[in-house]
Amino acid sequence: MASMSGIQMNIYDGARQPIGAAVKMLITIVDGNGKQSFRDYFPSGRTFSVPFYDNLGDNYRVLAFADDHSQAGFVPVKCSPQVPQKVDLMLLKKDATFNFADAQWGALATSQPLLYKILARGADDDGAAENRYTELMENRPEVLACLLNITTAMKAIELPVGNPLQYFKELIWDDTMAQDRFYGYADPALYEQVRQAATQARPTFVREAGFAIFHT
Repeated sequence: MASMSGIQMNIYDGARQPIGAAVKMLITIVDGNGKQSFRDYFPSGRTFSVPFYDNLGDNYRVLAFADDHSQAGFVPVKCSPQVPQKVDLMLLKKDATFNFADAQWGALATSQPLLYKILARGADDDGAAENRYTELMENRPEVLACLLNITTAMKAIELPVGNPLQYFKELIWDDTMAQDRFYGYADPALYEQVRQAATQARPTFVREAGFAIFHT
C-alpha cells in the first residue's frame, strides 16, 4: 500500500474564530501533479488523507469556498507521512468591513502596552500620536489592519531572547506604509537574534530569495 500523508483543514471567520457549522464549505485539494484529490463539502477541522509521492507531487494546493465569502487557499502544503500538515484558512464575507472596536487608541495602552509605546514614538505628544493613529484608521484602514496583523504575528515568534516586536523602536509614518508592509527602526540586536534562530536544528527563519526587490 502506498504511503499516505495527512492535511488538517481549519477554517476561521474574519474575527479569527472557528467558522460556524452553518457555513457550507467547498474544500478542494490538488496535488503537485495537478491531480484533484478532494472536492466536496466538508466541515472545518477535517483531516484528509492524501498520497505521498516523495517528489514534487507532495506540494499540495488547498482551497476553501463558501457562498457570500471570498475564496481562500494556500500553496504549497508540503506533505509527508512523518509530519502531518495543518492548514489554517480565513474566509471573509464579501461585504465584510474592518472593525477596530478593540484597537482604539485609548484601549491599546492597556491591551497592547508595547505596541502602544512603539506607535507613540516620534510624535510630539500623546495627542499628536493619537491623531496620527486615528487618521490612519479612518483614511487607510487596510494599512492599519496590516500593521496590527504583522505586529500580532511578530509577538508570536520566539527568538532565542524575546520576540521581534520587543526589538522595534519606532515606525516610519509615511507613504511607504502599505497593505502588506511597513518600515521602522529596530535595535541592531534583532539581526543577531534572527541569525541565531536560523542556525537552529529547525530554523525559524530562512533567507528569502530576491527580498531586495520589494524591500529596497
